[in-house]
Amino acid sequence: VDTVFETLLRYQPSSSSGPAGYRAGLAQTWSVSPGGREIRLDLNEAARFHDGKPVTALDVQFSLEAAMTKKGGAEHHRLALSDVSSVEIAGRQQVRIRLERPNSYVLRELAAVPILPEHIYRKRLTQSDGEWVGSGPYQVSRGPAGTMELHRVATYWGRAPSIARIDFVRHQDSALALREAKEGRMDIVPELIAEHYPEQVSAPGLAENFSEVEFHPAQFSYIVLDTKDAPFDDANLRRAIAHLIDSEGIASTGKGLSRRVGGPVWKQGPANGTETAPLPRDLAEAARLLEVAGWRDDDGDGVRSRDGQRLMITVLATEGRHLLRDSVLKALRKAGFVLDLRVGNAAVLRNRLRDGEFDLAFATWSGATDSDMSTLIGSGGKQNFGAFRDLRVDAQLALLRAAWEPGKRIALATRLGQLLRESMPIVGLSAPHPRGLVHKRVQGLVVWNGWFSLRDLKIAVEDEE
Repeated sequence: VDTVFETLLRYQPSSSSGPAGYRAGLAQTWSVSPGGREIRLDLNEAARFHDGKPVTALDVQFSLEAAMTKKGGAEHHRLALSDVSSVEIAGRQQVRIRLERPNSYVLRELAAVPILPEHIYRKRLTQSDGEWVGSGPYQVSRGPAGTMELHRVATYWGRAPSIARIDFVRHQDSALALREAKEGRMDIVPELIAEHYPEQVSAPGLAENFSEVEFHPAQFSYIVLDTKDAPFDDANLRRAIAHLIDSEGIASTGKGLSRRVGGPVWKQGPANGTETAPLPRDLAEAARLLEVAGWRDDDGDGVRSRDGQRLMITVLATEGRHLLRDSVLKALRKAGFVLDLRVGNAAVLRNRLRDGEFDLAFATWSGATDSDMSTLIGSGGKQNFGAFRDLRVDAQLALLRAAWEPGKRIALATRLGQLLRESMPIVGLSAPHPRGLVHKRVQGLVVWNGWFSLRDLKIAVEDEE
């Protein structure tokens, strides 16, 4: 996307020049009806696919409808477009999108779904073979073993990118990638491993030519709690869990390549807003909250109980060792919980999550920056496995859906984070914080959505005497 394939709109992140918003992509103009139930788009008549055929409303209809179905194989697109009732052709270059309810995140998704040529992909939508044909400024070609190349399209319909060719080289050995960077054969090393960070940032041969860059993928790990049944129908218990966790200490072992998060709200996070600090590790406060909820260890056996029932919970966890997960389980046992640990592969645990067969489970969320969190923590959300319901949270999510300008969602997302910190339907654990190296001759690199726009990059050329 944004290189070989293009989207109807392009997301413009906030900067010193202005707030976040949208700019023209394949659609040169767009409008939202007064009631927010219809989006109209006018395509740029100059837009062409790589085979020379024009981008039409039929291609847009095909691409959006494919993204809305299971056949398309992209569940994140399907969830984001769930409020779309129909995609209609209003003319050869005009598209009308009707919504079941107003939802500004549909406009956000139009900056994420790639528009495919219908005449090529209708018969091979789910096939990986064949040439990649899009409308973007680059085409893909296979290079030598372990490489892939993007070549600038000579007949590209829009403003041509500055860089004629971009090579992707995959190394199994990270040290080899750094050596090639030192030798001037690599411009961007997008992710340093823990063994190389932070020492290699200041290493001779790198420090003078490369700058460190931080990527912020919208991804985080968390604990989901079954809020419909005891014991986690009580917010005191949910907050107690958050106070038991030493995720800050665990994150520190990642040497700066991971960090603690309190939930889905942070700058460039799933909900793009000002981050609310997670609850601190406070064993005394956790014990107090457990006592307030009536769970006590009166006989001193190390297990809390209430009304003759032990504090036993069913825990879902994937197979294998995981430092953060094991630390959480140890803290729960020490606090007086009895754990019925169910370990299995991801598919089995996913089914148990969806069936509500758990009290506490470890999960991850991965998607795009500035996403609709209704699916995760809204009443009836498809990823709201803990069946959380809170009228205040639902009202805040509705305000976010009604904000058609991305810049206006930042303050609303910040308030959402504060509400989640109070009600604690999920307990945030950690988020990856990858760091890489970028050669100083590379210009125009702006981190957004965990990556950057390749088409906007330039290479500085030294003046020749």
